[in-house]
Amino acid sequence: MIKKILTLFIMCLCLFFLYGCWNYRDTNELSIVSGVAIDKNSETDEYELTSEIIKVSQGKDIKLESQLVEASGKTLFEAVRNMILLTGKKLYWSHAKVIIISEDVAKEGILPVMDFFMRDHELRITISVIISKEETAKKILQQEGVLYDILSFSIDSMLREDKNQLKVFKTPLYQFINDYLNEGVDGVLPTMKLVQNDGKETIKLSGLAAFKQDKLISFLDNEETIPYRFLTNDIKQGLYIVKIENGETIYYESLDIYKSNTKLKPIYQNNKIIIKINTTTNVSIAEYNANENFLTKEGREKLKSIAEKQLEKQLTDHIKSIQTNFGIDILGFGKLVKSESPDYWRKHGKEWNTIFKELEVEINSEIIISDSAMMKDKLESNK
Repeated sequence: MIKKILTLFIMCLCLFFLYGCWNYRDTNELSIVSGVAIDKNSETDEYELTSEIIKVSQGKDIKLESQLVEASGKTLFEAVRNMILLTGKKLYWSHAKVIIISEDVAKEGILPVMDFFMRDHELRITISVIISKEETAKKILQQEGVLYDILSFSIDSMLREDKNQLKVFKTPLYQFINDYLNEGVDGVLPTMKLVQNDGKETIKLSGLAAFKQDKLISFLDNEETIPYRFLTNDIKQGLYIVKIENGETIYYESLDIYKSNTKLKPIYQNNKIIIKINTTTNVSIAEYNANENFLTKEGREKLKSIAEKQLEKQLTDHIKSIQTNFGIDILGFGKLVKSESPDYWRKHGKEWNTIFKELEVEINSEIIISDSAMMKDKLESNK
């Protein structure tokens, strides 16, 4: 399967360069970038760029390989120019999949990074942006690919395919820029770190980075990503785990989400704004636990009630945590208020972050459990 995907990629790449003559460039004249890591040297205050360059090896089988090229400069533009001096080829960005930014650069402010890449007419604004939780962004790019030999392709696949896991969030370049430019919302970006797997270091998505304007201020872990995605209506599919407590016994049920919708409504009452939040989540029971039968009508109603209360608590706790620990609106409540209550926003928009810290919310979660999988009954032994 992977070989077919790589072959298709090569064919598309060839077609692109063969199409038309006005902008024709031989592929041998270009360095095709699949991903880039951005760090900053604390001593020289220069940007350090590490690009993953695609190499196509010819032979009996088509094979894509990669090599890392490093360069530095006082600005990103200078660093790219210096990289061209090293490779002797123009950098081609149209197939780049990911921009990895170090924590230090993110704390200083990523507006120069975003501005540079938004101005490049070849780079796609749908490219993913990630914050490295390692000492440098380069350290992420130095790892081996999990699914592909090209690490950036592996990261892109993780972001796209793993989005059905509730703990994974993807932020394209254009989305972060939109959040930066809009009032009433601050942006988030996914984070990545290295973990040990079978004695080797490998990459792992590890939550979110929260920004005030363009500066990193804090992190959310994997578990906090779940309520964030519910509140921002970002969930289409995924597995929701419900904790069941029966006396001293604790066990878990898996609910397979196949549809989810979150509606937010700002209500002005008693001289203040209240955000009403309604979530509707359609699920099926993904696996059966031996402790209790949730396939009966009574069992489903019990599971439904437990799951709804758990989700409501998760959402409430998440909002309170952001209000208390962050003090910025990464949930976009202010953006919603500006859109639906413009008169209120004209009077109070400038002080929204202060208002947000004390903002009241009313949450109602409905979970609809459908017929579960193929079997109607639990597996039970007659032995």
